Amino acid sequence: MKKNILFKTVVVFLAIITVVSSCTSIDDGDTIATPNPNNLDILALARISTDLSLFVAAVEQANLVDFFQSSNGITVFPPINAAFITYLDNNGFSSLEDIPNDTLAELLRNHVVRGTISFENLETGYFTNESTSGPDGTNLSTFVNISNGIIINGTSRVILGDVNATNGILHLVNTVIELPDVFTFLNADPNFASLSSAIDISNPTSNLTEQLAMSEPFTIFVPQNMAFQEALSSLGVASINEIDTALLTDILSHHIVLGNTQLEDLTNGDILNTLEGDTITITLPGTDINRADLTDGSGTNGIGLLTADIQATDGVLHSLDTVLIPDTSN
Repeated sequence: MKKNILFKTVVVFLAIITVVSSCTSIDDGDTIATPNPNNLDILALARISTDLSLFVAAVEQANLVDFFQSSNGITVFPPINAAFITYLDNNGFSSLEDIPNDTLAELLRNHVVRGTISFENLETGYFTNESTSGPDGTNLSTFVNISNGIIINGTSRVILGDVNATNGILHLVNTVIELPDVFTFLNADPNFASLSSAIDISNPTSNLTEQLAMSEPFTIFVPQNMAFQEALSSLGVASINEIDTALLTDILSHHIVLGNTQLEDLTNGDILNTLEGDTITITLPGTDINRADLTDGSGTNGIGLLTADIQATDGVLHSLDTVLIPDTSN
C-alpha cells in the first residue's frame, strides 16, 4: 500500500489506535494495531471508533449486543462505515432500519469466526463462522486467502488488523461480507478455478447454474485444479474448451448430489445418486490424507476427498484430488 493510503488508514482508525500500544505496517500493506491496555471487549472497542458506528448500530438493531460482549474466543471482521453504505446502496436499502432484524443478525454473524486468530496465525483456508444460514440451520464457512493481503470470501480486504479485545480479536474490513452461496467459494478459492471455468463454458447449452438454482440445497464434489489438468491429459485435450459440451455437462453433473450432505452424514458404503444419473460410492475412513475415498460412475476408486464441509447457504462443497467420470457407456 502506498504511503498516502497507509496514512489515511491510520487517520481513519485513530480512535482505536489511541487505546492500543502501537501501530505498525506489514508486508502486504495492511495495518496491525497491537493492543490493548484498557481491557475493552469487542463491542467497546468498536464503539470508540467513529468509523465503526454503523457496525455498532447494526449490532444494536439486531439485538446482538450480548453476543458480542459475552462471546469468548472469537474473531470478528467488522466492516467500516463506507462498507455498510455501499452495501445499503447495492441492495436498495436507504438505511439499516430497512434491513429485517433477522437478516441483519445473520449477516453480522457471518463476520464472526470461531477462535481468536491473529494475523500470524491466519492461513489460507476455511473457517466456521457463527451464521446458521445454511440448510437446516448449519453454520456457514468463511474462506480466508492470505496470498495477497488478507481477503475474505474473495471480496473483502482486511485493512486494519490484530485489534485485541478481552473476548477476542478484530480485523476491520473494507466491504460487508455477504452470506456466501456455493459460487462464492468456487470464485474465491483459486484451487477451484478450473471447475468454475468449466461451469461457465458448459452454461450456454446446459444451463447448469439454472439447474442448481432449482435443485438447492445440493452437494458439490469439487476437483482441485491439478485434478482437472490430469483429466485433460487422460481425455487427450489441451484445455476444457476442447471437451465436447455434452460430455462436459455430464462430467460436471456427475459431481452434484441433491441435498446438503456433510461428511458426518455419510457412512461407509453409502451410494449417492448424482444429478447426471450415475452413482458415487463412499468409502470411510479414507486412505492417507483423504477424509474419504470415492468411486465414480466409471468405476475408478481411491478418489480422495481432501477438504470437507465447505458450507454455503444453498449447499455444501467437498474438494477432490481427481475428476469424477460417469459411466460414458450408457
